[in-house]
Amino acid sequence: IQITIPSSVKSIGECAFYGCSSLARISITSSVTKIGDNAFNKCSSLLQIIIPASLNIDEIGLNSNVQITRIWIKKMCWM
Repeated sequence: IQITIPSSVKSIGECAFYGCSSLARISITSSVTKIGDNAFNKCSSLLQIIIPASLNIDEIGLNSNVQITRIWIKKMCWM
């Protein structure tokens, strides 16, 4: 499963995707300012997370049993 968090979402709760073994990729929009503890814990198929540069990488809610191979940090560009 691939998920893009919509811009209407401001936070991802604690254990929000806990144990979601079919989640492979998630893209988090810049509207998200907080990710709860263990939000992606035990997501055994999760390989890729795309986060905005504004989100602290320590706050992405990862823990054990995650096989992340890539974390992309998107920069915001202003014209």
